Amino acid sequence: MLTNYLKTAIRSLLKQRIYTLINVLGLVVSITACLLIAIYVRYELSYDNFFKDADRIYKLVLERKYPNHSTYYASIPHSYSMVAQKDFPEVEKTLLMFGGGNNVNIKYKVSETNVKTFEENHFVFADSNFFDFFDVGLMLGDKHTALAKLNQVVISSSAAKRFFGNEDPLGKTLFGDLGEMKVTGVFADLPENSHLRFDAVVSVSGEQLRRQENFISFDSYTYLKLRPNTSATALEAKFPKMVDNYASGQIEQQLGQSWEDYKKAGNGYRYFLQPLTSIHLDPRNIEFTNTPSGNRNHIYALIFIGGLILAIACINFMNLATARSAERAREVGVRKVMGSLRGQLVAQFLTEAVLLSVLGSVLAVGCAYLLLPSFNLLVDKKLALAFNGSFATGLAIVALFIGIAAGLYPAFVLSGFSAVTVMKGNFSGSNKGSWLRNGLVVFQFMISIVLIISTLVV
Repeated sequence: MLTNYLKTAIRSLLKQRIYTLINVLGLVVSITACLLIAIYVRYELSYDNFFKDADRIYKLVLERKYPNHSTYYASIPHSYSMVAQKDFPEVEKTLLMFGGGNNVNIKYKVSETNVKTFEENHFVFADSNFFDFFDVGLMLGDKHTALAKLNQVVISSSAAKRFFGNEDPLGKTLFGDLGEMKVTGVFADLPENSHLRFDAVVSVSGEQLRRQENFISFDSYTYLKLRPNTSATALEAKFPKMVDNYASGQIEQQLGQSWEDYKKAGNGYRYFLQPLTSIHLDPRNIEFTNTPSGNRNHIYALIFIGGLILAIACINFMNLATARSAERAREVGVRKVMGSLRGQLVAQFLTEAVLLSVLGSVLAVGCAYLLLPSFNLLVDKKLALAFNGSFATGLAIVALFIGIAAGLYPAFVLSGFSAVTVMKGNFSGSNKGSWLRNGLVVFQFMISIVLIISTLVV
């Protein structure tokens, strides 16, 4: 039966080439746009998911309340890292990171007369447990000792290639703006979809930091790994008391004002946890972030726009199909006279719709592949089409959904014609159907105008 439906659908579509071409082109354009949007959205939502225990890692960030406004900060006083580890049993381990390694001159002495100089933008400083906290695999070196001493540095594989070519980087010495640093390890380059962006991790002394108590100056990035089955919300509820216990003394000492008066004036420190996988798309404007952030609200807007584009294509299909109802009325009448049931006619018309949708989807994949390099330049990303089983399954589901969604109404309209009326030549389209078509056209143009205006405004 399905084979018969397919043969009949192919013959019908080939017979009406202009109708088929218009529908396919509409579907290709809309599905191509949606594919590009989907690739971008999936990439943005994938940030930092590749880290082991990503669901248990949080960044401790701050809302600093001033008398007239509030500002969010990604960097906080470093001493809270030690406090969190000591005071909260929910915290399994902590990590301190520091920025400041942009536009630095790094040099390597090849020989007495040959010194290479590099300008680097992605050097970070971290405590010795960095490679134990984040499972960034080391290609060379021991993750437990690579940052154990001061002036040690672990570099990325691309940085190692840049600095030393094909030489073994371990034990080599780099020098320059950051002083002398001994290379003790090499890690595989991180994927682009991470809020952490660095080519080198330089060791800092945790013990030295602990001796310099600081609860009010923003100088470090602090990450917490919580124990399994720990509630981040319950832990956050303990932070106000933590601030009262540790920050109040320094505030009173430095400002000569009581902690209570300081808070009554409108000042305050609200610490909260950012899930690792949500850092990139946090919609809040957070100062001093590691890398430029995205915005989750923009992602939702793109998903909504993709849905509108598909809606336009589906409405276009429905209007074209129902507009041809007079042409296909006699076909329906003859089929019914020959014994076709309404369900069979619905199946036939849905097969045509799904076939068009599949054809449009396949061509859209080719268009998306060709347009992807230009799209990458537009969004400044390195996106790629993943031709695998999941992609094929997802595309098949989308094509089936579009075909059914766009073809269901025309299928019921066309299959509902009265055979007697049609064969007598008294068929005419219903006013109800005309009103629906007009309404869909108005809706379609409204969406198009809104998208065009929005594009021009952007």
